[in-house]
Amino acid sequence: MRRLVPFGLVLVVAAAWLWRAQLPPDAPPVPATAVFTAAQIERAKEYREPGYRLALVRLALPLLLAFALAWRLPRRLAALRRPWLVASAIAALLVLVVVPVDAVTHVRAENAGLDLRSWPRWALDEAVTAALQALTVGAAYAAALLLLRRLGKAAAAAAVAVLVAAFVMLQPLLLDPLLFSTRPVTDPVLRAEIGRLERTMDAHPASVSVAEVGSSTTAENAMVDGLGPTVRVTIDESILNAPFREIQALLGHELAHVKRLHTLKGTLWFALLGIPLLLAIATIVERRRGSLAEPAAVAAVLALALLAFTVTLPLQNAISRRYEAEADWVGLQATHDGGGAVALQRRLALANLSNPEPPRWAVWLLFDHPPVMDRIAVARAYSSS
Repeated sequence: MRRLVPFGLVLVVAAAWLWRAQLPPDAPPVPATAVFTAAQIERAKEYREPGYRLALVRLALPLLLAFALAWRLPRRLAALRRPWLVASAIAALLVLVVVPVDAVTHVRAENAGLDLRSWPRWALDEAVTAALQALTVGAAYAAALLLLRRLGKAAAAAAVAVLVAAFVMLQPLLLDPLLFSTRPVTDPVLRAEIGRLERTMDAHPASVSVAEVGSSTTAENAMVDGLGPTVRVTIDESILNAPFREIQALLGHELAHVKRLHTLKGTLWFALLGIPLLLAIATIVERRRGSLAEPAAVAAVLALALLAFTVTLPLQNAISRRYEAEADWVGLQATHDGGGAVALQRRLALANLSNPEPPRWAVWLLFDHPPVMDRIAVARAYSSS
Protein backbone atom coordinates (compact mmCIF):
# COMPACT_ATOMS: atom_id res chain seq x y z
CA MET A 1 0.00 0.00 0.00
CA ARG A 2 2.85 2.39 0.83
CA ARG A 3 4.19 1.98 -2.71
CA LEU A 4 0.94 3.42 -4.02
CA VAL A 5 1.36 6.71 -2.14
CA PRO A 6 4.14 8.14 -4.37
CA PHE A 7 2.27 6.90 -7.44
CA GLY A 8 -0.89 8.63 -6.22
CA LEU A 9 1.01 11.87 -5.58
CA VAL A 10 2.43 11.77 -9.10
CA LEU A 11 -1.07 11.32 -10.51
CA VAL A 12 -2.42 14.26 -8.50
CA VAL A 13 0.42 16.57 -9.51
CA ALA A 14 0.15 15.54 -13.17
CA ALA A 15 -3.63 16.01 -13.15
CA ALA A 16 -3.27 19.47 -11.59
CA TRP A 17 -0.77 20.46 -14.28
CA LEU A 18 -2.91 19.15 -17.12
CA TRP A 19 -6.02 20.84 -15.70
CA ARG A 20 -4.38 24.27 -15.92
CA ALA A 21 -5.70 26.42 -18.75
CA GLN A 22 -5.82 30.04 -19.88
CA LEU A 23 -9.52 30.65 -19.38
CA PRO A 24 -11.49 33.86 -19.91
CA PRO A 25 -12.91 35.78 -16.96
CA ASP A 26 -16.55 35.15 -16.10
CA ALA A 27 -18.75 36.78 -18.72
CA PRO A 28 -22.27 38.17 -18.22
CA PRO A 29 -24.80 35.65 -19.54
CA VAL A 30 -26.42 36.36 -22.89
CA PRO A 31 -29.97 35.08 -23.46
CA ALA A 32 -30.48 32.94 -26.52
CA THR A 33 -33.25 35.27 -27.68
CA ALA A 34 -30.68 38.06 -28.05
CA VAL A 35 -28.92 36.08 -30.79
CA PHE A 36 -31.48 33.70 -32.28
CA THR A 37 -35.11 34.03 -33.23
CA ALA A 38 -37.77 32.03 -31.41
CA ALA A 39 -38.22 29.87 -34.52
CA GLN A 40 -34.49 29.12 -34.70
CA ILE A 41 -34.38 28.15 -31.02
CA GLU A 42 -37.42 25.92 -31.35
CA ARG A 43 -36.07 24.16 -34.46
CA ALA A 44 -32.74 23.46 -32.75
CA LYS A 45 -34.46 22.09 -29.64
CA GLU A 46 -36.81 19.96 -31.71
CA TYR A 47 -33.84 18.37 -33.45
CA ARG A 48 -31.34 18.11 -30.61
CA GLU A 49 -33.37 17.13 -27.55
CA PRO A 50 -34.48 13.70 -28.89
CA GLY A 51 -30.84 13.27 -29.91
CA TYR A 52 -29.75 13.45 -26.27
CA ARG A 53 -31.98 10.48 -25.45
CA LEU A 54 -30.67 8.59 -28.48
CA ALA A 55 -27.14 9.27 -27.23
CA LEU A 56 -28.02 7.68 -23.88
CA VAL A 57 -29.32 4.60 -25.67
CA ARG A 58 -26.18 4.53 -27.76
CA LEU A 59 -24.09 4.50 -24.59
CA ALA A 60 -26.21 1.86 -22.88
CA LEU A 61 -26.56 -0.76 -25.65
CA PRO A 62 -22.84 -1.60 -26.11
CA LEU A 63 -22.38 -1.67 -22.34
CA LEU A 64 -25.26 -4.10 -21.86
CA LEU A 65 -24.05 -6.31 -24.71
CA ALA A 66 -20.47 -6.29 -23.43
CA PHE A 67 -21.53 -7.48 -19.98
CA ALA A 68 -23.88 -10.06 -21.47
CA LEU A 69 -20.95 -11.47 -23.45
CA ALA A 70 -18.72 -11.34 -20.38
CA TRP A 71 -21.37 -13.23 -18.38
CA ARG A 72 -21.85 -15.95 -20.98
CA LEU A 73 -19.68 -15.97 -24.07
CA PRO A 74 -21.35 -17.68 -27.06
CA ARG A 75 -19.67 -20.90 -28.17
CA ARG A 76 -18.82 -19.53 -31.59
CA LEU A 77 -16.84 -16.69 -30.02
CA ALA A 78 -15.20 -18.97 -27.48
CA ALA A 79 -14.22 -21.35 -30.29
CA LEU A 80 -12.11 -18.65 -31.92
CA ARG A 81 -9.52 -19.32 -29.21
CA ARG A 82 -7.06 -16.67 -30.35
CA PRO A 83 -7.61 -13.71 -28.01
CA TRP A 84 -7.14 -11.04 -30.64
CA LEU A 85 -9.82 -12.67 -32.82
CA VAL A 86 -12.21 -12.76 -29.86
CA ALA A 87 -11.47 -9.09 -29.12
CA SER A 88 -12.00 -8.14 -32.78
CA ALA A 89 -15.29 -10.00 -33.00
CA ILE A 90 -16.64 -8.45 -29.79
CA ALA A 91 -15.56 -4.98 -30.92
CA ALA A 92 -17.42 -5.43 -34.20
CA LEU A 93 -20.54 -6.59 -32.34
CA LEU A 94 -20.41 -3.52 -30.11
CA VAL A 95 -20.58 -1.36 -33.22
CA LEU A 96 -23.30 -3.43 -34.87
CA VAL A 97 -25.58 -3.31 -31.83
CA VAL A 98 -25.93 0.47 -32.21
CA VAL A 99 -26.65 0.34 -35.95
CA PRO A 100 -30.42 0.76 -35.37
CA VAL A 101 -29.74 3.87 -33.27
CA ASP A 102 -27.39 5.17 -35.95
CA ALA A 103 -30.07 4.53 -38.56
CA VAL A 104 -32.59 6.60 -36.61
CA THR A 105 -29.98 9.33 -36.20
CA HIS A 106 -29.29 9.22 -39.94
CA VAL A 107 -33.00 9.60 -40.77
CA ARG A 108 -33.38 12.52 -38.39
CA ALA A 109 -30.26 14.26 -39.72
CA GLU A 110 -31.37 13.61 -43.30
CA ASN A 111 -34.81 15.08 -42.59
CA ALA A 112 -33.17 18.12 -41.01
CA GLY A 113 -31.00 18.64 -44.09
CA LEU A 114 -27.71 17.90 -42.29
CA ASP A 115 -26.90 14.44 -43.63
CA LEU A 116 -26.67 14.13 -47.41
CA ARG A 117 -25.54 10.51 -47.56
CA SER A 118 -27.58 7.91 -49.39
CA TRP A 119 -28.48 4.71 -47.56
CA PRO A 120 -25.77 2.71 -49.39
CA ARG A 121 -23.18 5.37 -48.51
CA TRP A 122 -24.38 5.41 -44.89
CA ALA A 123 -24.19 1.60 -44.72
CA LEU A 124 -20.66 1.67 -46.13
CA ASP A 125 -19.61 4.21 -43.49
CA GLU A 126 -21.07 1.98 -40.75
CA ALA A 127 -19.22 -1.03 -42.15
CA VAL A 128 -15.93 0.87 -42.30
CA THR A 129 -16.41 2.00 -38.70
CA ALA A 130 -17.08 -1.56 -37.54
CA ALA A 131 -14.07 -2.90 -39.45
CA LEU A 132 -11.72 -0.20 -38.13
CA GLN A 133 -12.86 -0.73 -34.55
CA ALA A 134 -12.49 -4.49 -34.87
CA LEU A 135 -8.98 -4.20 -36.31
CA THR A 136 -7.88 -1.57 -33.79
CA VAL A 137 -9.20 -3.43 -30.74
CA GLY A 138 -7.86 -6.76 -31.92
CA ALA A 139 -4.40 -5.35 -32.62
CA ALA A 140 -4.39 -3.47 -29.30
CA TYR A 141 -5.34 -6.60 -27.37
CA ALA A 142 -2.67 -8.67 -29.09
CA ALA A 143 -0.05 -6.02 -28.38
CA ALA A 144 -1.17 -5.69 -24.75
CA LEU A 145 -0.88 -9.47 -24.19
CA LEU A 146 2.59 -9.53 -25.73
CA LEU A 147 3.70 -6.64 -23.54
CA LEU A 148 2.11 -8.23 -20.49
CA ARG A 149 4.07 -11.46 -20.95
CA ARG A 150 7.37 -9.66 -21.46
CA LEU A 151 7.12 -6.66 -19.16
CA GLY A 152 4.57 -7.37 -16.46
CA LYS A 153 1.29 -5.57 -15.77
CA ALA A 154 2.56 -2.13 -14.75
CA ALA A 155 5.04 -1.76 -17.61
CA ALA A 156 2.52 -3.20 -20.07
CA ALA A 157 -0.09 -0.64 -19.03
CA ALA A 158 2.45 2.14 -19.55
CA ALA A 159 3.42 0.66 -22.91
CA VAL A 160 -0.24 0.64 -23.98
CA ALA A 161 -0.35 4.37 -23.27
CA VAL A 162 2.70 4.78 -25.52
CA LEU A 163 0.94 2.79 -28.25
CA VAL A 164 -2.08 5.08 -27.94
CA ALA A 165 0.21 8.08 -28.40
CA ALA A 166 1.65 6.44 -31.52
CA PHE A 167 -1.87 5.85 -32.82
CA VAL A 168 -2.78 9.52 -32.25
CA MET A 169 0.37 10.55 -34.08
CA LEU A 170 -0.36 8.30 -37.05
CA GLN A 171 -4.10 9.05 -37.25
CA PRO A 172 -3.81 11.88 -39.82
CA LEU A 173 -1.62 9.69 -42.01
CA LEU A 174 -3.40 6.32 -41.80
CA LEU A 175 -6.93 6.64 -40.45
CA ASP A 176 -8.24 10.00 -41.65
CA PRO A 177 -7.69 9.22 -45.36
CA LEU A 178 -10.05 6.23 -44.96
CA LEU A 179 -12.80 8.49 -43.61
CA PHE A 180 -12.56 11.63 -45.75
CA SER A 181 -10.48 13.29 -48.45
CA THR A 182 -8.61 16.55 -48.04
CA ARG A 183 -7.10 19.16 -50.32
CA PRO A 184 -4.72 22.07 -49.73
CA VAL A 185 -5.94 25.60 -49.08
CA THR A 186 -5.72 27.27 -52.48
CA ASP A 187 -7.08 30.76 -51.80
CA PRO A 188 -3.98 33.04 -51.59
CA VAL A 189 -5.63 35.47 -49.15
CA LEU A 190 -6.63 32.67 -46.81
CA ARG A 191 -3.20 31.06 -47.08
CA ALA A 192 -1.57 34.37 -46.16
CA GLU A 193 -3.87 34.72 -43.14
CA ILE A 194 -3.07 31.19 -42.02
CA GLY A 195 0.64 31.99 -42.18
CA ARG A 196 0.14 35.25 -40.27
CA LEU A 197 -1.82 33.57 -37.49
CA GLU A 198 0.69 30.74 -37.23
CA ARG A 199 3.47 33.27 -36.73
CA THR A 200 1.44 35.42 -34.35
CA MET A 201 0.37 32.48 -32.22
CA ASP A 202 3.62 30.54 -32.55
CA ALA A 203 1.59 27.58 -33.71
CA HIS A 204 2.96 25.55 -36.60
CA PRO A 205 0.86 22.54 -37.59
CA ALA A 206 2.15 20.27 -40.31
CA SER A 207 -0.63 21.49 -42.56
CA VAL A 208 -3.93 23.33 -42.69
CA SER A 209 -6.13 21.49 -45.15
CA VAL A 210 -9.72 21.45 -46.36
CA ALA A 211 -11.91 18.40 -45.74
CA GLU A 212 -13.96 17.49 -48.80
CA VAL A 213 -17.18 16.56 -47.00
CA GLY A 214 -19.65 18.66 -48.98
CA SER A 215 -21.20 15.58 -50.59
CA SER A 216 -22.04 13.98 -47.23
CA THR A 217 -23.12 16.81 -44.92
CA THR A 218 -24.16 20.45 -44.76
CA ALA A 219 -22.80 20.77 -41.22
CA GLU A 220 -19.79 23.01 -40.72
CA ASN A 221 -16.87 22.00 -38.56
CA ALA A 222 -13.12 21.96 -38.10
CA MET A 223 -10.74 19.84 -36.09
CA VAL A 224 -7.16 19.33 -34.98
CA ASP A 225 -5.60 15.89 -34.77
CA GLY A 226 -2.20 14.28 -34.82
CA LEU A 227 0.68 14.64 -32.41
CA GLY A 228 3.98 16.48 -32.67
CA PRO A 229 5.13 16.57 -36.31
CA THR A 230 1.81 15.19 -37.59
CA VAL A 231 -0.47 17.80 -35.98
CA ARG A 232 -2.79 19.33 -38.55
CA VAL A 233 -5.84 21.57 -38.75
CA THR A 234 -8.68 20.47 -41.03
CA ILE A 235 -11.58 22.77 -41.90
CA ASP A 236 -14.72 21.66 -43.72
CA GLU A 237 -15.07 22.98 -47.25
CA SER A 238 -18.62 24.16 -46.48
CA ILE A 239 -17.34 26.84 -44.13
CA LEU A 240 -15.17 28.45 -46.81
CA ASN A 241 -18.29 30.33 -47.90
CA ALA A 242 -18.36 32.20 -44.59
CA PRO A 243 -17.29 35.85 -44.32
CA PHE A 244 -13.54 36.25 -43.90
CA ARG A 245 -13.67 37.39 -40.27
CA GLU A 246 -15.61 34.25 -39.31
CA ILE A 247 -13.05 32.01 -41.01
CA GLN A 248 -10.34 33.99 -39.24
CA ALA A 249 -12.06 33.36 -35.88
CA LEU A 250 -12.27 29.65 -36.70
CA LEU A 251 -8.59 29.48 -37.60
CA GLY A 252 -7.67 31.33 -34.42
CA HIS A 253 -9.57 28.78 -32.37
CA GLU A 254 -8.09 25.74 -34.12
CA LEU A 255 -4.54 27.08 -34.07
CA ALA A 256 -5.01 27.77 -30.34
CA HIS A 257 -5.47 24.02 -29.91
CA VAL A 258 -2.09 23.58 -31.60
CA LYS A 259 -0.42 26.33 -29.56
CA ARG A 260 -1.72 24.97 -26.25
CA LEU A 261 -0.76 21.35 -27.16
CA HIS A 262 -4.27 20.02 -26.61
CA THR A 263 -3.83 16.76 -28.52
CA LEU A 264 -0.69 16.03 -26.49
CA LYS A 265 -2.49 16.88 -23.25
CA GLY A 266 -5.40 14.68 -24.23
CA THR A 267 -2.98 11.80 -24.79
CA LEU A 268 -1.38 12.44 -21.40
CA TRP A 269 -4.83 12.42 -19.79
CA PHE A 270 -5.37 8.98 -21.30
CA ALA A 271 -2.13 7.79 -19.73
CA LEU A 272 -3.01 9.39 -16.40
CA LEU A 273 -6.45 7.81 -16.21
CA GLY A 274 -5.85 4.76 -18.36
CA ILE A 275 -2.79 3.23 -16.69
CA PRO A 276 -4.43 2.80 -13.24
CA LEU A 277 -7.69 1.62 -14.82
CA LEU A 278 -5.90 -0.90 -17.06
CA LEU A 279 -3.98 -2.23 -14.06
CA ALA A 280 -7.18 -2.56 -12.05
CA ILE A 281 -9.03 -4.29 -14.89
CA ALA A 282 -6.19 -6.74 -15.55
CA THR A 283 -5.94 -7.58 -11.84
CA ILE A 284 -9.69 -8.11 -11.41
CA VAL A 285 -10.06 -10.27 -14.50
CA GLU A 286 -7.01 -12.40 -13.72
CA ARG A 287 -8.39 -13.15 -10.25
CA ARG A 288 -11.85 -14.05 -11.56
CA ARG A 289 -11.19 -15.55 -15.00
CA GLY A 290 -7.56 -16.61 -15.00
CA SER A 291 -5.31 -15.89 -17.97
CA LEU A 292 -6.17 -12.77 -19.97
CA ALA A 293 -5.65 -14.83 -23.12
CA GLU A 294 -8.73 -16.96 -22.43
CA PRO A 295 -11.80 -15.99 -24.50
CA ALA A 296 -13.98 -15.45 -21.40
CA ALA A 297 -11.29 -13.18 -19.94
CA VAL A 298 -11.13 -11.18 -23.17
CA ALA A 299 -14.86 -10.50 -22.96
CA ALA A 300 -14.54 -9.45 -19.31
CA VAL A 301 -11.65 -7.11 -20.05
CA LEU A 302 -13.54 -5.38 -22.84
CA ALA A 303 -16.70 -5.09 -20.72
CA LEU A 304 -14.81 -3.48 -17.84
CA ALA A 305 -12.89 -1.21 -20.22
CA LEU A 306 -16.16 -0.03 -21.76
CA LEU A 307 -17.61 0.50 -18.27
CA ALA A 308 -14.56 2.57 -17.31
CA PHE A 309 -14.97 4.67 -20.45
CA THR A 310 -18.66 5.26 -19.73
CA VAL A 311 -18.18 6.11 -16.06
CA THR A 312 -15.38 8.57 -16.82
CA LEU A 313 -17.24 10.18 -19.75
CA PRO A 314 -18.38 13.22 -17.72
CA LEU A 315 -14.77 13.84 -16.68
CA GLN A 316 -13.52 13.37 -20.25
CA ASN A 317 -16.07 15.90 -21.52
CA ALA A 318 -15.29 18.35 -18.70
CA ILE A 319 -11.64 18.28 -19.72
CA SER A 320 -12.57 18.74 -23.39
CA ARG A 321 -14.91 21.66 -22.61
CA ARG A 322 -12.15 23.29 -20.59
CA TYR A 323 -9.66 23.02 -23.47
CA GLU A 324 -12.25 24.25 -25.96
CA ALA A 325 -12.91 27.29 -23.75
CA GLU A 326 -9.16 27.89 -23.60
CA ALA A 327 -8.93 27.68 -27.40
CA ASP A 328 -11.74 30.23 -27.72
CA TRP A 329 -9.93 32.63 -25.39
CA VAL A 330 -6.46 32.20 -26.90
CA GLY A 331 -7.96 32.55 -30.37
CA LEU A 332 -9.72 35.77 -29.38
CA GLN A 333 -6.48 37.22 -28.09
CA ALA A 334 -4.84 36.41 -31.43
CA THR A 335 -7.55 37.80 -33.73
CA HIS A 336 -8.77 40.65 -31.46
CA ASP A 337 -12.20 40.31 -33.04
CA GLY A 338 -14.93 39.39 -30.60
CA GLY A 339 -17.58 40.32 -33.15
CA GLY A 340 -16.14 37.81 -35.62
CA ALA A 341 -16.20 35.10 -32.94
CA VAL A 342 -19.84 35.89 -32.12
CA ALA A 343 -20.77 35.73 -35.80
CA LEU A 344 -18.89 32.43 -36.18
CA GLN A 345 -20.63 30.81 -33.22
CA ARG A 346 -24.02 31.97 -34.48
CA ARG A 347 -23.26 30.62 -37.95
CA LEU A 348 -22.08 27.25 -36.64
CA ALA A 349 -25.10 26.93 -34.36
CA LEU A 350 -27.50 27.59 -37.23
CA ALA A 351 -25.62 25.34 -39.68
CA ASN A 352 -25.36 22.46 -37.18
CA LEU A 353 -28.71 23.02 -35.42
CA SER A 354 -26.95 23.40 -32.06
CA ASN A 355 -29.28 23.84 -29.11
CA PRO A 356 -28.74 27.32 -27.58
CA GLU A 357 -30.58 26.25 -24.40
CA PRO A 358 -29.47 22.66 -23.66
CA PRO A 359 -30.46 20.93 -20.41
CA ARG A 360 -27.73 20.91 -17.78
CA TRP A 361 -27.61 17.12 -17.54
CA ALA A 362 -26.90 16.87 -21.27
CA VAL A 363 -24.07 19.40 -21.03
CA TRP A 364 -22.58 17.53 -18.06
CA LEU A 365 -22.76 14.10 -19.66
CA LEU A 366 -22.63 14.58 -23.43
CA PHE A 367 -21.12 17.95 -24.40
CA ASP A 368 -17.42 18.04 -25.28
CA HIS A 369 -17.70 21.76 -26.21
CA PRO A 370 -19.12 24.58 -24.11
CA PRO A 371 -22.74 25.48 -24.95
CA VAL A 372 -22.98 28.02 -27.75
CA MET A 373 -24.39 30.81 -25.56
CA ASP A 374 -21.46 30.48 -23.13
CA ARG A 375 -19.05 30.92 -26.04
CA ILE A 376 -20.98 33.88 -27.41
CA ALA A 377 -21.03 35.49 -23.95
CA VAL A 378 -17.23 35.29 -23.74
CA ALA A 379 -16.79 36.78 -27.23
CA ARG A 380 -19.24 39.61 -26.50
CA ALA A 381 -17.52 40.42 -23.22
CA TYR A 382 -14.18 40.56 -25.04
CA SER A 383 -15.64 42.98 -27.58
CA SER A 384 -16.87 45.33 -24.86
CA SER A 385 -13.69 45.19 -22.77
